Amino acid sequence: MASKPNKPKHVDCRSFRSRENTNEPLSELATVEKGYQLFEKKQYAEVIKSLEEMVKKPVQTETRKDAGRLYVNALEKEIERLYENGLYRELIDLYKSRETMIKDVIDPVILLFTAGAYGHIGLYQDAVAAYKQIKPYDLGRKEKGDLYEGLVACYMADDDTVSAVQILEKIEKEGLEFHDAQRLNLIQAKIYREQGREKDAFQLYNAVVSSKGMLADNEIAEAYLNMGIILKNRRDYTGARTALAGSIDLAMKNESDLYTLRPAYKELGDVFNME
Repeated sequence: MASKPNKPKHVDCRSFRSRENTNEPLSELATVEKGYQLFEKKQYAEVIKSLEEMVKKPVQTETRKDAGRLYVNALEKEIERLYENGLYRELIDLYKSRETMIKDVIDPVILLFTAGAYGHIGLYQDAVAAYKQIKPYDLGRKEKGDLYEGLVACYMADDDTVSAVQILEKIEKEGLEFHDAQRLNLIQAKIYREQGREKDAFQLYNAVVSSKGMLADNEIAEAYLNMGIILKNRRDYTGARTALAGSIDLAMKNESDLYTLRPAYKELGDVFNME
């Protein structure tokens, strides 16, 4: 998340008047000081509004540099606030209207919020473009997972499984949080199965079910379900029964998980009929 800006030492405008050879306007000093007060009160939109004119001025005094840093921090905090409140269109409007001013200095984590906002409203190609602006080496382990999950999800939603697979096969999952790596394995396995690559899919599903406790029960249940189907196709009915029973046991913990429970029961019935 965007960190709180480092506030410079409080400037006393009265003592400033006694300084010699200075071109710092007292009105700008007062504006910046007011901006910090608004920031402390979490009134980020007001900070942005109050500093807008100052940060656009071409001559960079120390006061204006302070204003620029505060302005960027306020923008980052406001973008974060809008994202957390589900105000995705407002977030995009805010970012796009200031993009040229902040694109070289914005925290890459904040760009994740912007890309995510595009994805949430169905603008998948814009989301992909935003994700691609982010350099993975600028992110921590958790944020890298957010980057790859978001990027792959947008490719999938835009029916671009080729690009999704390219990303999934390229990334170094060892550099991610373990649960994020397993969630990406689950997505990759699903694509492989749809492509008829059942052997590759099974290996990934097996890695997922071996990570018990790292993913939600419904995610593990889905992996067991697909393992059961693959084993059924191989005519390994004993293995299929075991996998499908595991899926049902986990899905039963959440009775609303009919997405997994119904097909698991159906597949299990098919297995009994085939034996």
